[in-house]
Amino acid sequence: MEKSAPFQVIILEDDPSIAELLAQLVEQLWSGSRVHLFVDVPSAMKHWRAYQADLVLVEWGLSGVSGMKLLETIHEDAPQTRRVMISGHAGKQVVMEARRYGIDAFIAKPFKINEVMARLAGLMAAPKLDPAQHAIAPEPLDEFIQLRVNAGKLSMPLPPSVRLSLEGLDGTPESVIQVWRQHPALLARVIGAANSGTYNSDGKSIETLSEALSLVGFETARNLALGLSMQPGSELVDSTLQTLAKRFANESIQVATMSMRLAQQVRFSKEVCFTAGMLFRVGEMVVLQLIQRWLEQGGEGDEAMYLKQCEKYAAEAGNALKMQWRLPLNLRVRVGALYKLPPGTVKVDRIIMRIATVMVIDDDLKEARRLLSRIGFDYEAALAFTRPTPEA
Repeated sequence: MEKSAPFQVIILEDDPSIAELLAQLVEQLWSGSRVHLFVDVPSAMKHWRAYQADLVLVEWGLSGVSGMKLLETIHEDAPQTRRVMISGHAGKQVVMEARRYGIDAFIAKPFKINEVMARLAGLMAAPKLDPAQHAIAPEPLDEFIQLRVNAGKLSMPLPPSVRLSLEGLDGTPESVIQVWRQHPALLARVIGAANSGTYNSDGKSIETLSEALSLVGFETARNLALGLSMQPGSELVDSTLQTLAKRFANESIQVATMSMRLAQQVRFSKEVCFTAGMLFRVGEMVVLQLIQRWLEQGGEGDEAMYLKQCEKYAAEAGNALKMQWRLPLNLRVRVGALYKLPPGTVKVDRIIMRIATVMVIDDDLKEARRLLSRIGFDYEAALAFTRPTPEA
């Protein structure tokens, strides 16, 4: 039996967060589809003329050449191709223009994931494929992880409760920060985006969630988060992986809290240190998500195997993700200091990070005393001001 050609999709959208989210939705609907992202009409038009596509999603409000030009060309070349217009303006003028060009569907921003997926699935009359029906025996876990770390397309898991709450947040900075600062995946993804050229034209280093949200905006941040939740393996279904994830999350929160209290004593930014502390187990969380993907493809393992892979690949996977998501250098250096201080380190923020790990994870009294003395404290005093208060 001849193998069918992959489902081809063009997405023309100049907001990277929305483009990535739409790509994830398409891949959820049609496993194995080929999604091509473009930010301007000329590049999308060039691809269309060379390869065409089965489905095209176009942002109406692009700067420069209008996306309607592409939709018109597609209709002339291949009337059977489904065309979808996306717009943050659902006014009469936009809707009338969509009708005039015979657009197959109109999606207004901000959109809800379930509604968009239902609309696209109905439009193409194609049910979501069941990955289990097409699964083949995966390669050994070690090889599976190494290949994907090398490929560099990594992510971190999100608890199902976070995904369910994303569309219900009221959008106030306070509500978002209080919830998202507890989840390393959200912290890292939004901060990384805020340091990209798309949102940060002057190159300022953005190192906290509050700074990042003020720069990229709530809607963009939410789209980035929704995109994370659609990644393969985002939900840790395996109970052993869930237990390990909780352990790593608790360790990160403890280290972050300790580093924040130490920073307060030396008058350094509490939020900067808290953020770095929350990224303490980024590498392990990346590995857990890869293991979940491996299990979904038919792999079988146990806790000892999973911990061995975390130990082997956490550092490499964590560094790869931090580079992939464009985390700023200062933040990456602070996270690195949690594990080891380079010889001759004198910057107080990096010493603080190492002290936090030593006191919370390593329980190394000798090193704790030595490092604390470098920032002007003894061990007993540190225990007093880092101990949780009754109201905390």
